[in-house]
Amino acid sequence: MSWWLWVLFGIGLLLVELVTPGGLFALFFGVGAILTAVVSLAGAGSAFQWLAFTVISVVLLATLRGALQRRLGWRTPAVEEIVGEEVTLL
Repeated sequence: MSWWLWVLFGIGLLLVELVTPGGLFALFFGVGAILTAVVSLAGAGSAFQWLAFTVISVVLLATLRGALQRRLGWRTPAVEEIVGEEVTLL
């Protein structure tokens, strides 16, 4: 795949992250796609590019997601904290 397609794919994933609530999931795949564009520019084959995209994205997700959520102050409440709470659907 051409490097510019990886950049477009990465930008698209970053935009998906902006419009979806919470989670910090697509961010790491967007960054992985943009970093894979560099691998593509180096002349790697298509199979290696997809492998690099997968490895880079999963490593970023596994290593940085929790730390970034803690830094931003996001936390998933325990089930015991929300049992019995009332909600209003809008």
